[in-house]
Amino acid sequence: MGRLRFAAYNLVSFALFFLFYAVLYGLLDVSVGPDWAKPLTVVASIPCWLLSIMWSFQRSHDMNWSGWTVFVSAWFPVVGFIWLFRAGTPGRNRFGAPPSPNGAIVGILGWLLPVFWGCGLAVNAGSPAYHYFVQLVGMRRGNF
Repeated sequence: MGRLRFAAYNLVSFALFFLFYAVLYGLLDVSVGPDWAKPLTVVASIPCWLLSIMWSFQRSHDMNWSGWTVFVSAWFPVVGFIWLFRAGTPGRNRFGAPPSPNGAIVGILGWLLPVFWGCGLAVNAGSPAYHYFVQLVGMRRGNF
């Protein structure tokens, strides 16, 4: 599995989980909602986690590394960027033939991953300011 396909598949996996998470938390307001919703979110994250590990194994094999090197990224998460930035071995290696060429959809999704990361960072950076604004507006209206 090449870098672009690795990024695209992980993006789709996490986007589907985020959609499930947003629908579940948006419709049920889990902060005050049923107790079964939080464990359901954990259960729903397991397939995404397993798919990510499987794709990381395939990506490691493209770089001619053992799949067990994936678990190094569990201890050192920054190491996970290697799977996105290091090129695979040219031609055939001990794990088989090189990956097939990427289609247009894989290319688009792969290049959208940095866009989603940027949006996530922007939302994360703006979240404290938004909460402060909501509190400030509530205080001015007398809603403490």
